[in-house]
Amino acid sequence: MSLGGRPHRRGERSASGHDSEPLLFGMRTLWEKLEPLRDEPDLGVGILLAVAFAVLHILNVVGSDVVAAATLSLLALLAFSLLLERQRRDEIRRTLNEVRQELAETVTSISTEIDDAISALSSDYAYQTRWLELRYDLGPNGATALATKTREIRFTRNDVLSIYEHYAADGRATKPIINGGKKGGYKIPLPSVRSLRDDRGRPIELVSLEKPRKRGEVMEIVSERTLTNSFVDAREYVHVEIKGRTDEVIFHVIWPKGNPPLQLELSRRGGQRTVGIPLERLKLNSDGRQVLVERICDPEDEEVITLFWDWEISAVRFPDSSDDV
Repeated sequence: MSLGGRPHRRGERSASGHDSEPLLFGMRTLWEKLEPLRDEPDLGVGILLAVAFAVLHILNVVGSDVVAAATLSLLALLAFSLLLERQRRDEIRRTLNEVRQELAETVTSISTEIDDAISALSSDYAYQTRWLELRYDLGPNGATALATKTREIRFTRNDVLSIYEHYAADGRATKPIINGGKKGGYKIPLPSVRSLRDDRGRPIELVSLEKPRKRGEVMEIVSERTLTNSFVDAREYVHVEIKGRTDEVIFHVIWPKGNPPLQLELSRRGGQRTVGIPLERLKLNSDGRQVLVERICDPEDEEVITLFWDWEISAVRFPDSSDDV
């Protein structure tokens, strides 16, 4: 026989005549249920005081007025706790939104870096053209025109010192005057380093950027030239050959008074796809001249895009000049 006696089994009473295990189990369960209140000590104390006042009221120790005041205090405490909880949730939501925005910006930046790397590896050009606008301000009967090419480029390589400027045209074209700088900011003259010809004999200028340009840097370049006898036929056109990655091309043509276009067509991929442009797309500028602004998004590399128009003009030509190219 064991000196310590036999151990208590579940359901048997202790020497005092009470079963202690259910009581301990209940206290443990209550403590677990009250665990959320450990992070809210003020609320926990308020609830315990409310329970205490309720018990005292049952025992006729305190009156109804005291219990009512304690209940109102508890309700105020609960409302205050709810406001704090809502504030914390709002702060968490703002933090999550900030983190989400930072992640989105990071993913966008990484995607841009990858696109730039792929573009740099697959292209002979050290930049990406974000947009290219070709503006032609035609004089009477198309005998003269002011051609302005504006492009915003983003460099995809480091230490870029120069770019090519293509300026071939029917008739005669003066050498372009080129300026560059930040978009909307002051532009500095960009001098020509060397005059070249491409494999088809068309003129090209090698243009200095004045200082090494870094990868990711954005620059706006504007070139102007005067065209003579370039638009003197009944059916005329302007065109562009895409060089490297280009996001958008814009044709901006201003016709002279008395010589509006009678028909418009846009040809892409070297004439493989031609569509008509309704004359309703034409707008009048402040001088009462017809204007067309045509946008082409995501053209293909090496793609030739041409804008044709038919019009009525007089056969006026200027004599040749040795000052032109």
